[in-house]
Amino acid sequence: MDVLSSVSSILSLLQTPGSLRTFAFSRVHSIESAIVATSLTPYCSRLATIVDVGANVGQFSCSVKTVYPDAAIFAFEPLSTIARTLESNLKGQSNVSVRCAALGDKACRSEFFVNSYSQISSMLTIDNTNKHPVYSKGVVSTIEVDVITLDDFSSQHTMAKPILLKIDAQGFEKNILQGARRTLTNIDYLLLELAFAPLYNGQDLFDEMNEFIRSLDFRFTVPLSFHRGGKGSIIEVDSLYLRK
Repeated sequence: MDVLSSVSSILSLLQTPGSLRTFAFSRVHSIESAIVATSLTPYCSRLATIVDVGANVGQFSCSVKTVYPDAAIFAFEPLSTIARTLESNLKGQSNVSVRCAALGDKACRSEFFVNSYSQISSMLTIDNTNKHPVYSKGVVSTIEVDVITLDDFSSQHTMAKPILLKIDAQGFEKNILQGARRTLTNIDYLLLELAFAPLYNGQDLFDEMNEFIRSLDFRFTVPLSFHRGGKGSIIEVDSLYLRK
């Protein structure tokens, strides 16, 4: 993160009511996740279930558990080493489940590109024309991971409403939603990280994703946080959608 982005994040933390408390009490300290989790409250007064797809080490899960302590969390992370850290960070929290798997539009085994910065590892390869300095970090290895669909998972697990589905899957969001069409009829809120500029090869950008999500009977409600690339340009947005 460059100096401009760091300063912008700290200012946003200080300016978002309640986010400093969320940051302080979360087991994993993430400014971005604290802001997003706290910013949900005007739109989601209560959440009974939170599905965290692309949980990494638990930045969002830990932050949102601070804001909604009674909510059940289903967290998904495809990298086994990262999933173990995620489990450790969530240990002792009530109603929390961790699954080491990627989500997609079909159940299979698939290539997964592991980056030296684990948060940008993806099912997709990085676009060399991207404008974000972090994305210049190279792929360390290519592995195979288990891919499941959210429809298959939800058919075997009870999810009480209201439900928030959060997806941060580094360009693979559309595929995950395509594998969740039945589940989506029961989802109340969608929270997705969407890109304005190409970061991965084959990634759908904001306009295409917004149209697709609208076709699933959700409406764009509010941007909760922006991510900046080189020279301060906005390249991603954490977007909240509510069921129509």
